[in-house]
Amino acid sequence: MKEEFPSILNSELSVQVLQRIAQSNPGSYSTKIAEELDKPQSSISRIIKQLNELNFTEKGERKKAQYYRLNYQGIAEFWFQEIKEELEELNREKDVELLQKNKEEIKELNIAFTKKMLRKCEINQKNLQNIIFDDFLSSLATNALQDEELLEEHEYLKPVKDGLVHLLRVEGYPEEFRECLKNQPGVHE
Repeated sequence: MKEEFPSILNSELSVQVLQRIAQSNPGSYSTKIAEELDKPQSSISRIIKQLNELNFTEKGERKKAQYYRLNYQGIAEFWFQEIKEELEELNREKDVELLQKNKEEIKELNIAFTKKMLRKCEINQKNLQNIIFDDFLSSLATNALQDEELLEEHEYLKPVKDGLVHLLRVEGYPEEFRECLKNQPGVHE
């Protein structure tokens, strides 16, 4: 798991704040979010400030008080850059090239996924890292298992998968799993 992620990504409250904003149209006020979550307004304002700094939220047009809306493009850009940087550190030039070539399609997929997760899913005990990185990788892996041709048909997802696997430090898990399978009684290959 990447150790340099901003601490706000490990906050369950930040997910609840983003969910409240995502479920409100066109956005929400920090005082309303604080009231709905039964949290101090100062805590909600601090979280929104940190989310603004990451470009995950943006200020809406000010009427009486400041309201905030999600910046899905900002979330997708952060997510994309983290994957790209991981692949660059691994010297995976071809993967970086394929990623860059399909940047807009990949980001649009992330935006659609993040919108669904924040607007429709019951998210308990999850932090932002879980949602924008772990859940995306899990969903991609599950779909690839259910449809063996998925990664062939959407080749641009291969570097996304590889980047996330390395970014989240799960690259050794498949080997460990295969080793466990080999040691199961009654399993013959």
